[in-house]
Parts: sequence; structure tokens; C-alpha cells
Amino acid sequence: MRFHTQFGCGFEALGLQATPIDRLTLGVGANVVKYHMGRSAWNDFGLYVNGSYQLTDALSVNAFGQYYFDQRYHSVGGMGLMQNAVYGGTLGYKFSDSFSLAVGAQRYYDAYTHTWRTVPIVAPTFKIFGAPLTVDVGGLIYNIVEALIYNSRDSHSGYAMPSGGPSVNPASQFKSRRAQGGDIR
Repeated sequence: MRFHTQFGCGFEALGLQATPIDRLTLGVGANVVKYHMGRSAWNDFGLYVNGSYQLTDALSVNAFGQYYFDQRYHSVGGMGLMQNAVYGGTLGYKFSDSFSLAVGAQRYYDAYTHTWRTVPIVAPTFKIFGAPLTVDVGGLIYNIVEALIYNSRDSHSGYAMPSGGPSVNPASQFKSRRAQGGDIR
């Protein structure tokens, strides 16, 4: 069995990873995140689990999930920094010692819209100087395909701006000081 822990600044995690049998790896852990935004400060606590099973020497099945107890919306600028609930799975294939690819899907909670969203996972892993580098381009591919589909329909996805102008002329709601009998100074 192997065990590891991970610590970082502002984000603390303690996890256990075990290999109970030769091809099965399981992990479980807890996270604490300290947020400081403007005058607000709070802690958020989360749990995560993951598992991987090697079907063959090159093919693996992976599942993961995490949950945070205080999933709040603070601001658009802070959305990328906030931790959210997510779960999903991938099918991984190792093409060589220096390249592998994982494809699958993940579902995450969007605190801005208060909805669950599903995006694909397309994550190639390259070994550069012996260190693995993984880049998940599934969200990028999803956004490109969605833009092509919606633009071809002459429609928009996401949040639409209201059509038409205001129902009342905004200038008519305000009378000048002179019209009210006051001084213009």
C-alpha cells in the first residue's frame, strides 16, 4: 500500500491513496480552503474520492468525485478560484511511456447559475523530462463545437440580453430643476 499527503498555501489537503490489489488504486481525502475576498473571509471544507482500475497494461478505467460544503457565488472575477462539487469518469489509454490519453465526462456544479453542467474530458498526458504534464482540452473542444452549432443556427447559448428598448423613455422620468420651479445652479 502507498500513502501520500499534499499541502499548499491557502489550500490544505490530506489524502490517503492505497493499492489494495495490483491493478486497483483507491484514494480518499479532505480539503480545507481559506478564502479572502474583499471584506469577506471564510473556510470551505471538502471531501474527495478517486479510483482507478487497470484493465490491461495500456487501458484503465478511472472515476472521481469531490464535494465542498459551502459552494457560494461571490463574484465573476473569483469564480475560477472557487472550488465546486464535481464527479465523473474517464477511460485512459497508454500509447507509449511518454504519451497517454484519457477521455470521459465530468459533471460540475456551477455556483453562478446554480445548475449542474456536463463537459467532456479529453486529457492527453506527455512526459517531459520524466515529469508528466496533463492538459484537459475537453472544455475547449466543447465550447468550440457549441459555438459552431449555435452560430450556424443564428442563436446564442447561455445568457441572452433582453431584446428591444426600454418601455418608458428614461429622460421623461426626470424633470429639470427649472421645470420644477427650482434654481438651475
